[in-house]
Amino acid sequence: MRLTYYKLITPINQMKKTTVISLLSFSFLLISSTVFANSYPYPAVTGTAGGVTSTGAYVSGDYYRMLADSTPQNPVLWSSFYFEYGPTNSFGNEVTAQPVPTLVPVTDGRSMYNAQLTNLQSSTTYYYRFVVSWRLQNSTETAYFYGNTFTFTTFGNSVIGIQTLPATNLTTTSAFINGAFFPQINSQIPNPQEFHFDYGTSLALGNYAFAQPIMALVANPDGSTRYTAALSNLVPGTTYYYRFSSGPTGLTPPGLVPFVGQTLSFTALPSSVFPGGFFTTTLLFGSTHPEVTRLQLCLRAVTTSYGASTPITGGFYSITDKALREYQSAHGIDPIGIVGPLTRASLNSVCAPILNGAVSASAQ
Repeated sequence: MRLTYYKLITPINQMKKTTVISLLSFSFLLISSTVFANSYPYPAVTGTAGGVTSTGAYVSGDYYRMLADSTPQNPVLWSSFYFEYGPTNSFGNEVTAQPVPTLVPVTDGRSMYNAQLTNLQSSTTYYYRFVVSWRLQNSTETAYFYGNTFTFTTFGNSVIGIQTLPATNLTTTSAFINGAFFPQINSQIPNPQEFHFDYGTSLALGNYAFAQPIMALVANPDGSTRYTAALSNLVPGTTYYYRFSSGPTGLTPPGLVPFVGQTLSFTALPSSVFPGGFFTTTLLFGSTHPEVTRLQLCLRAVTTSYGASTPITGGFYSITDKALREYQSAHGIDPIGIVGPLTRASLNSVCAPILNGAVSASAQ
């Protein structure tokens, strides 16, 4: 016997207390549930999109289990959850939905899911919907339930609402990770004061650090607010992945999808960065060798000519020349402004404690 399936959907505003028939055949009633006014008459409900950037987004959905189970004698044998998405309402792509951990119990019988979409095109409208499928123990057919189709539009390549920035001040066991929030672009964040960083030794991340706003004396020209977090107890020579995210912790609050920046990485400095010494070559006015960065970091710590607010440029010019001559005079070396054998030996001794704990990523 061939079964023909059809659906009956009753508008919520016309419901009192009734039985909503989710899936029927001409031979058998497979699934039915009793619901009340203002309840969802469908087990799959598409939620909002968030965390939209120029190349990615998060999508969400709710699964109402009490609308899915039939009877104890004919339970759901297996179920799956995923999102369909694409640049047209024909979709064309699928991604597995992940259950969302909650900070407080959910009392309305739903389970929340979301998924991260990546490698999207900038300035493009995408269609998406939440899909639930299952098979009953006493059935040979798979039932599919589709949430409403929603859309979101990715940002252009110029500015996004949440942006992860490169890590700074790398050492063997610590680093600062940074991010920017553009309030004029992303006004959907409920509390723009709460941000954090997700990080870990794999793309799964798994750890979080609270983000602290960076107080700027002059407003950033791009209108952003910058945030940072100090990471410690890192493993030397290990690569870490991180991203800037909205919300106070690494857990997603119930019903909310985090706004996240792109995932970046950095590598903590190995325990023995330069076994032959930090300084191994001749440096003089006009040099742009990586060792100039190390020289500037050291001179900033041990001289007055290279002030604390003077930027580390990696270029050997007038300020570096003046500070080097000051250093040479203080250590009994002819102040000629050239890093030769005597100056290298002195720098490797004096600067080693400084550079072991404060070599920046640009020194690698």
